[in-house]
Amino acid sequence: MPKGDYTGCDVLLYNDKGDYLNRCEASHFDKRTYQLRLRGGVPLSLAADDICSLLILTEPSPREYKGRVLTESSERVLVLFRGKEKESRRVGRYKVNFTAQIISLIREGEKYDLHTPTGVRVVNISRSGMRLRAQTNSLREKDRINLKVDIDGTEKHLTAAVVNLLDRDDEFSEYGCALVGV
Repeated sequence: MPKGDYTGCDVLLYNDKGDYLNRCEASHFDKRTYQLRLRGGVPLSLAADDICSLLILTEPSPREYKGRVLTESSERVLVLFRGKEKESRRVGRYKVNFTAQIISLIREGEKYDLHTPTGVRVVNISRSGMRLRAQTNSLREKDRINLKVDIDGTEKHLTAAVVNLLDRDDEFSEYGCALVGV
């Protein structure tokens, strides 16, 4: 896929309140007009002129946009806003509930595949990171991991670095992870 072309990418759609709507696939992206067409069309839950949030699942890290629903030649499309990309804490976080598996650890540049992948839950995701829920003591700060994420039946591979952790109770912890390139 050429850089900046989102054709074929999975797209997570959220309404203007930040509620998850569904996963779609980008069937065409026009880099000149920033129009994004979705396979099967824009969901009917979004009306003409509605503004929504999109997370386009590019690897190694997703891209975040706001978009407006427009009708173009009798087809409903999303026109993406071309505002400046945000950084750090100002990046929008989107609540999700996806399963994932840690399939390998990366230490000193070496990748070590796990004999038994560790199951985790993705509780939120952004353009630059994600928060994972896993059994306590599954990970530690500065660990680098390879994840296999299942988003509504579509498998994605991501690399992340654990930047913080929060023990929720005796059984589960949440791990803040930054998405990184390999």
